[in-house]
Amino acid sequence: MTLTADAEDLNKIHRILGGIYTVSKNSMIEQSSKSGNSVREAVRDSFGRKTTEWRQEYHEGRRLLIKGGVHALGRRIAHRNGGGLDDPDNMKNLILSKTHVSTGTTVVGGVFKGFRPINIKDGKIVGYRDKIQGVSRQTIAILEKLNYGNRSGKYEEYLRWKDTYGDEVAKSMDGMEKHWKARRFFEEGWNNSKTEVLRKMTTKLEELIGKRASSTDLTQERQYAV
Repeated sequence: MTLTADAEDLNKIHRILGGIYTVSKNSMIEQSSKSGNSVREAVRDSFGRKTTEWRQEYHEGRRLLIKGGVHALGRRIAHRNGGGLDDPDNMKNLILSKTHVSTGTTVVGGVFKGFRPINIKDGKIVGYRDKIQGVSRQTIAILEKLNYGNRSGKYEEYLRWKDTYGDEVAKSMDGMEKHWKARRFFEEGWNNSKTEVLRKMTTKLEELIGKRASSTDLTQERQYAV
């Protein structure tokens, strides 16, 4: 016996395959984003446990670097306002994650333009989240320096001090060049979260695809993956 499929059957098969693709892709993007959140939180936690004996202060408009005591690493001084804490008040808050919806790849601690993340719940696109502010190359250059303890990062050229007129005055304060300490908070954060990431991208992803596919009429799934 030879089995044949007519045009209607083939069209239904096509719709089912398209539905499977959509469910699988959106589920993968969702889990990749959740994995990025886990890594980001772990990296921030590692950063938050680091300390330094150095602090910056302003006196009569002059920026001073003072040694002594134990201080939180990464305190952000509002240089434009001549002192005080900036907003956000710590560099760890500028460690963000972004999932590229075209590929599902998630980047943690990268340079980003401002964006509104797609909100995917249980493998289905349900809207957008609040806008996230961008992260500059100079910010990542500082994070790289704190992490590696040197200028070997990708954005080394952006480690520059500038005066009020925007002219470059120095790469770093006198006496500090080549005396930074490697903190390795990115590596620590990844090591502390990779087991959870693997679980989310394997077991939990499989469960999510199965749950979404079993509760969806795949022939009617019209929300294609982005």
